[in-house]
Amino acid sequence: MTRANRIKTVVGGLLFLAGVLLAVLPKDWIEETFGVEPDAGSGVLELAFVLVPIVVGLVLLTNVFLSHRRQHAERAMSTER
Repeated sequence: MTRANRIKTVVGGLLFLAGVLLAVLPKDWIEETFGVEPDAGSGVLELAFVLVPIVVGLVLLTNVFLSHRRQHAERAMSTER
């Protein structure tokens, strides 16, 4: 695994974990913590704080997985020749 892929794996895993940890917070944690309602109390902003890191983390992890799979397939093809 290349250094770039290791970094992507760590960052992707941390982002995914952060999203999961944010998911356990109450729906209105921003309002309770800061005393403001940036989303008028709908919870959309809190949902974005959960979904964005999870999606970005999964994209990074999928990229690493596909890259690793491609490298493995290329190595297998080169040994068959």
